[in-house]
Amino acid sequence: MAGFGSQGFGGGLSDSTPPTITGFVPAGLSTILKNDHIAFNVTDEVAGLAPLGGVTVYATFDGGTAEIVYAVGAFAAGYSGSATTVIAHGLAFDVVRDATWPTAGLMLTVVAIDAAGNDTSFTVSYTVSNPTFSIDADPPIVNNFSPSNSSPLAKGQAISFDVTDNSGAFRRIIVIAAYPTGEVEVVYDGSNFRGFYAVKSSRSLITRGFHFSVLRSNGWPSAPTITVYAIDQKGNEGS
Repeated sequence: MAGFGSQGFGGGLSDSTPPTITGFVPAGLSTILKNDHIAFNVTDEVAGLAPLGGVTVYATFDGGTAEIVYAVGAFAAGYSGSATTVIAHGLAFDVVRDATWPTAGLMLTVVAIDAAGNDTSFTVSYTVSNPTFSIDADPPIVNNFSPSNSSPLAKGQAISFDVTDNSGAFRRIIVIAAYPTGEVEVVYDGSNFRGFYAVKSSRSLITRGFHFSVLRSNGWPSAPTITVYAIDQKGNEGS
């Protein structure tokens, strides 16, 4: 019986050159807007890009969160407005995030493999000037007390103040009244006025927060010290 052998054809072109990743627009280290597109090219002039899985793109945001942008020949969910165009020896990419770029820090990483198995990667960084979300390190602000500190206070006079935060969102607000006798009362906690303060006190919405008007049901028994603790959704505390 005749045997079968294997034979190579075509002279065996050797390829040790990885693909190239070029042409980023906007250029790396640029400041972009949250809905901007990012364009670039991935090419390989010798073997050509691997037919499936030849290019993977992922985005990394502030805090280290990463998500796939493009893999296995298709854009991931959340990048439906993106597109590829066939160009000489490769692909042109136009990338945009459907829900916009979420944080001020953005890194786009492109990994490319050619048909010969050579691979390369390139990471480009941007600053998003108006991200959907930003890192919030600012505590809430408690101000605009009336009457002002150490001012005379009538028995039936309300004490008012504002609690605001740049996010406008609070995890918890606590108001405490302390009296010279040493007695301490919870005026407000969470979303409700408590005890003697439930009837005559009120809270109203203002820009990025709340305006409080506090009055004890039977009037102030003596001059109180009002302390306000406010925690925003990011855990920043103000008082």
